[in-house]
Amino acid sequence: FEYSLLNHYLDISAIYNMSKRKKKAEIDIQKAEIIAPAGSPRLNSFRPVKVQNFSSGDPNAKCYSIMISIDQKLNHLIIEPDEKMLQLIKGWMGQKMYID
Repeated sequence: FEYSLLNHYLDISAIYNMSKRKKKAEIDIQKAEIIAPAGSPRLNSFRPVKVQNFSSGDPNAKCYSIMISIDQKLNHLIIEPDEKMLQLIKGWMGQKMYID
């Protein structure tokens, strides 16, 4: 998956055959209820309707969970951001972003 962060919008695209790209999600990161490392106990109180995993699937990767309402339903998005992306998101999210 490829992540594109412009202003506070996060675009998530799937890359197929190293050439084709299909947009999977576009969210306003500032509308997220919480962003925390995947598996964090801070996420236990949330009951998402849908879970979408946009990570590489590598068990050693540091993944983050985003809880966000999309069409009035709580969604759980799993991403694998790099350090630079985490710092940008932290600047926009403040108290709703946890690094643990």
